Amino acid sequence: MKFKNLLISLGPAQSEESWFVRYKFLRPIPPWKQLQAEVRKCLLEFRENPPVQRRINIMINDNFELNLIRATDAHKSFFIFGGYGDHDSGGWVLAETLKNLRICIEEKTRKVARVRHKYPEWWLLLIDRIGFGVEECDQKSYREHLAIEHNWDKIVLVNPLNPSSGFEL
Repeated sequence: MKFKNLLISLGPAQSEESWFVRYKFLRPIPPWKQLQAEVRKCLLEFRENPPVQRRINIMINDNFELNLIRATDAHKSFFIFGGYGDHDSGGWVLAETLKNLRICIEEKTRKVARVRHKYPEWWLLLIDRIGFGVEECDQKSYREHLAIEHNWDKIVLVNPLNPSSGFEL
């Protein structure tokens, strides 16, 4: 969340373009205050003079790298969180969400199978601890790419940072 908040703090798009920012890291990484200052400086410089190419990688230090990809459409902010990668796990938020949705849907379907006949409607609410909430502009993409066959009446991803904020897949 600290990284996501840093991106938001850098402000709105000023040039009718936006960039997805993904970070990759290996441990050990510097303390957040130090890393935050380095990332902020780098992104502010980037924003002042964005490259012509569509994609760019920037090494912050030996163990922390930024991957920036130009968004097809402009968003409210210049930088948009695109996910993160841990050396041993992680990946793009959408791919990780899909992988975990399959696991959870299969497991929960199996668990309620013996009592399914007792109720006419079944919803599955899942706390989104991968993306920590999905921006409104990304919900269409999530629905398209996270289409999984299931027999639930509704599947809802809930933002753990704002439980009243969720969206139906």
